[in-house]
Amino acid sequence: MRRKILVIVILIALGFGSLSLYVHILRLDSKYTELVHAGTEQMRIIQHLTAGSNKGYILLMRMAEGGDIEFRTRLNREREQVVNNNNHLLDSLLLLVPAEGHDELNQLKLIRKVYRERSDQWAQQLLEPQVQPGVLARLDEDLYPYFSEYQNGIQVLLTDRHTGIASVNAGYTAMARNQGGWMLAFAFSPIIIVGIILGVMSLVLLLVYKFILHRTEEQA
Repeated sequence: MRRKILVIVILIALGFGSLSLYVHILRLDSKYTELVHAGTEQMRIIQHLTAGSNKGYILLMRMAEGGDIEFRTRLNREREQVVNNNNHLLDSLLLLVPAEGHDELNQLKLIRKVYRERSDQWAQQLLEPQVQPGVLARLDEDLYPYFSEYQNGIQVLLTDRHTGIASVNAGYTAMARNQGGWMLAFAFSPIIIVGIILGVMSLVLLLVYKFILHRTEEQA
């Protein structure tokens, strides 16, 4: 009876231990999946942000090259659409980036605000009926430093996000590695426990055998 109770207790303990480990593995897998999804989405948004800023700058340069007012107006509408798309991208990025990455993101938004104000001023000039001679060179000379700072800000944010994601990933990897020993122990625990039980039973039987042998010798 006692042996049956002992076996039942061992099986229950193994069941709870295995269930706890399984739940922990599921949570770790869920966190890692979320990290991969969020990291991939952040990189995608930043890439689109870079492409959009380049396109907006190129459209402004094309406006400065001349053409009739309708052509320049059409280019400016396209440029404004690119700006609106980048606004949405930044809003989406703010929801994905953790709190520790908000400083770099807010800094980028400040740099972009200055660049946008400057580029909008030039766009208004380029929507006049006639484009002044030499405006393309003046535009590039005046606006490029702001555009370059904007691009550098995007690269800083990209580097920061790469570093942050890699750091979290390293933490999850270390956690999974630390759990490897427990998983191995649980995998071999039935064999270990059965071995212990057999060892204890063998020891008990040996002691009983020696006791019976000793009593037999005394009676002889």
